[in-house]
Amino acid sequence: MLRNNVTFRNTPEGKIGLLEDRPTLIAVSSGGAMFRDPPRQPDFFRPYLTAALGVIGLHDISFVAATGLAFTEEPMAQVQSQADAWIDDGLAAFLQRFEKAAA
Repeated sequence: MLRNNVTFRNTPEGKIGLLEDRPTLIAVSSGGAMFRDPPRQPDFFRPYLTAALGVIGLHDISFVAATGLAFTEEPMAQVQSQADAWIDDGLAAFLQRFEKAAA
C-alpha cells in the first residue's frame, strides 16, 4: 500500500501523497468488541490505518464496524443488523461527502 514514488514521494518537507483525497470507507469486522465505548483496550487499528492512508493522500476516512461477532449465535445476522444500522444512519452523509468531493 505504501510505496515510494508509487503512492507517495519523499520531499525535503516530508512525504507527499500521490492519491487525490476522496471519501474513503473502511469496513471492519471482528469477533470481539473492538471499538467498545468506553474502550477496554487501546485502539491501535484506526489511528494506524488513518496515518498510513494519510501518507498516500487519503484523509477523509470513515470506519464502519461490525464487531462482537464471536458473542452471537448468528454472526452474519449480526453483521447484517450492524450494516443496516449504518446504512440508515450514515450512508446519506457519506454519499454527500463523496458527491461534494467529485464536484
